[in-house]
Amino acid sequence: MLKNGIARSLRASAYTRPAFQRAFQPKVVVPAISQRFASTEGGAKEGKIHQVIGAVVDVKFDTDALPAILNALNTTNGDNKLVLEVAQHMGENVVRCIAMDGTEGLVRGRKVTDTGAPITIPVGPATLGRIMNVTGDPIDERGPIKTDKYAPIHADAPLFVDQSTSAEVLVTGIKVVDLLAPYARGGKIGLFGGAGVGKTVFIQELINNIAKAHGGFSVFTGVGERTREGNDLYHEMQETGVINLDGESKVALVFGQMNEPPGARARVALTGSPFEGKNNSYPAVWPPEARNQLSTAFDTLALINSAVVVEIIRAAARAYKHRHTKNDDEDEDDLDRAVRSARERVAEQISTAEHEDDLADDDDDDDADLEDLDLDDLELEEDAALEQIVDITHALVNVDVPRSKNNAHFRTLLGHRSDLDSIQICCDLSFAPGLEEVLASPEPPDWSFFLNLPSPSTVQWGIYAICLEKKGKPKMLYIGSGTDMKGGVSKRMADYKPNRAGQPSLVGPAFKAGYRVTHHGLLCWGKMPAAGFLPRARALYLALEATFTTIFHAVVERPRIDRHYEHLLLWSRESVDWDPLCSHLSLTEPIRGGVGKTEEELEVAALARKYEKAATAKQKKTSAPIPGAAPQRFLLMKRVYDAKKRAADPGAYDEHARVRQRAYHARKQAEDPEGYKAHQDHMAREYLAKRLAADPVGYRATLNRRSRESRAKKRAQDPEAFDARAREQARRYAATAKAKRLAAGVPPKKRQKKE
Repeated sequence: MLKNGIARSLRASAYTRPAFQRAFQPKVVVPAISQRFASTEGGAKEGKIHQVIGAVVDVKFDTDALPAILNALNTTNGDNKLVLEVAQHMGENVVRCIAMDGTEGLVRGRKVTDTGAPITIPVGPATLGRIMNVTGDPIDERGPIKTDKYAPIHADAPLFVDQSTSAEVLVTGIKVVDLLAPYARGGKIGLFGGAGVGKTVFIQELINNIAKAHGGFSVFTGVGERTREGNDLYHEMQETGVINLDGESKVALVFGQMNEPPGARARVALTGSPFEGKNNSYPAVWPPEARNQLSTAFDTLALINSAVVVEIIRAAARAYKHRHTKNDDEDEDDLDRAVRSARERVAEQISTAEHEDDLADDDDDDDADLEDLDLDDLELEEDAALEQIVDITHALVNVDVPRSKNNAHFRTLLGHRSDLDSIQICCDLSFAPGLEEVLASPEPPDWSFFLNLPSPSTVQWGIYAICLEKKGKPKMLYIGSGTDMKGGVSKRMADYKPNRAGQPSLVGPAFKAGYRVTHHGLLCWGKMPAAGFLPRARALYLALEATFTTIFHAVVERPRIDRHYEHLLLWSRESVDWDPLCSHLSLTEPIRGGVGKTEEELEVAALARKYEKAATAKQKKTSAPIPGAAPQRFLLMKRVYDAKKRAADPGAYDEHARVRQRAYHARKQAEDPEGYKAHQDHMAREYLAKRLAADPVGYRATLNRRSRESRAKKRAQDPEAFDARAREQARRYAATAKAKRLAAGVPPKKRQKKE
């Protein structure tokens, strides 16, 4: 299997781990890499495909002289060449292999040829500037790589005494690195970060500076990279001169991209491995004449194993989650211990699976040897249960059930394994003690397992089991989830009492029939998520509820639907000694919390609810209305909505706003004409007063200019009517002025006759 193949790469980099000898690793079973490179003399050269299970292919040979572990086998899949790597001897002349490419269309009985050596790739100056895949084939559409030098991807690690021990700083040319975190020459550097933060850009700049400042050569290996990122990197290196299509290049690229099978992604790191031989720590793709110029951080780069990286990341996450209760020194100690424990744990699990038969003979020696390891905080049981539950959950979400009423949002949020893993890591899940043994057992658990489940200790979310019993009647089991934002799972579990509203459809009749709750405990639990993460976390808990309900047979029998989930069941329904109380799987339920909203919208809504709640509480205490408290949530949501619509189509949004404004004014005028006119006059006066107070001189000049323009326009349209209206206005003005003077006691002015 793939894990057994990965075990060899772990041992190949054994000098990077604390040295210890295991009693269950005899040399006759695990020979040195150099001894495994060649097939046994007289071994079978040709076999046939015996079984295909995804990326795992079983090949059967005619004799018991089988190809060595890690040997490459060649076959064809249609018109394409397919390379298989031997990972395990299964017995009965069958070897289990890992495919380095897709197996779609591969059929049983197809001829397979043993190459007698591991996967071999071209090396030397001809590889510079080229892009290769895991098997060394060029994928840059520039023709074959013309070279007569080839090297296997598996090699013994260089001895520690052959490596340089001098402590020197590698000048990268990146000032922030050289000043704050200088790199040691000949050391190993790991860059960890989220998506899009610049890891690839940083590596590209490092390669460029190494090539220009030191004249060195580099090997860039992309494991699980996006196709777009690899293409952009290739073209950017051409622009910077690191790759010269017509001259000498400074880098060779090896890619096992995210769309490729797991076997290719697991082995592509070894294809770009910097070890050419036992006593040579220089990259195999670098030409011999350049080795005296090498001064890079890749000189003693260890073999990287993808499984170990995953385990180290998970262990680092577990060490990080308690940071708020510990100081920095304790954090560093926990992280170092977690990283060391992760590597040891992966090696132990893989070796145990590979040598199961040998372990049966040497139990006493193994136990004594494992006690000497003294590894801290491995959490083997919890992680094993987590992996198995997540695997079943992922498969359950992706099952196609005809005419099913499953909520499509579950497949959208959890359908991809990477999305599911990221969500469960953020939820920081924990599982009930003993769950790993229950899942690994061929028999279903006893009723005592559910009676001993732990109760919630804090406000948290979780998956719970309700045990109901009645004397002389079968036991009954209900499994549910509690995702309440106030009381968490405890609030939901408190609802399971007789004559309580809001109970599941089958639980209420059970109470009426005389059943009583004997215990309620947690199968799985985790901390409450942040506001922007609510729908995704709630979807995960509902999916986990469906998983536990399915594997523990806590849902009523549905023959038409259950047959689609048979491959996920661990035990038969007849083997359990309890009756189900769940009427359906939770995958049919809606996901509360705004599953269609973005993280920013969810956070805004949470802030609005918080403000509204605080305002309401304050209003109740003071018994006085708070201006603007009621519509505050609406205004916040409206701003988010308007900003999204305006960004999508500004023209359409403005036109729609004008239409809505005209409709609003028409409706107000129709409801109350006098009130509407008074309101408009009031708004106009306020506007004029505001303009006049801001700039009196400028505003009066603007009014005079507009008045002159209006009079000129009207005179041009109808001069006679304009003059008649002007004379009439002048007469009215004179009469009004005369009346005001008489009322004030001012004598009328006497006209003076012109001489």
